[in-house]
Amino acid sequence: MSGKPLRNMLRIAALVLLAASVGYMTPALAQEFLEDETTVFLEDETTAEAVEGSDGVSASLIAAGEKLFQQTAGAVGCQYCHGKDAKGLVGPNVRGKSPAQLKQALGTIPVMSFITTATPLTEADIQAIAAYLKYLESQP
Repeated sequence: MSGKPLRNMLRIAALVLLAASVGYMTPALAQEFLEDETTVFLEDETTAEAVEGSDGVSASLIAAGEKLFQQTAGAVGCQYCHGKDAKGLVGPNVRGKSPAQLKQALGTIPVMSFITTATPLTEADIQAIAAYLKYLESQP
């Protein structure tokens, strides 16, 4: 998906996320509303389920991070702002970011506050997302 349909989808997603973050829409309703659109972004998804990281990171940790990044975090997934390949859309390229860098961004960048409000991330979630982002860093 590219061009005008993608821009329109991103505008809709941003409005829904804004509505959820200011209390006009519950995170569950926002997720339900965007669920079909998430599928569009994930059609060409290359999963990390069968990949074992060269640094000993388990495939299951990478797969858990992939699910959080693509679908779950913030009730819609990080990919809505950072792109399904984490190279950046509205938000910056986050490939290879460490758990410490993720925590710092979540705690200091105001626009990211909806993530911790909608679906608070555990330490394990942050570790999994970082493992997935490290995996993506090795991809084209």
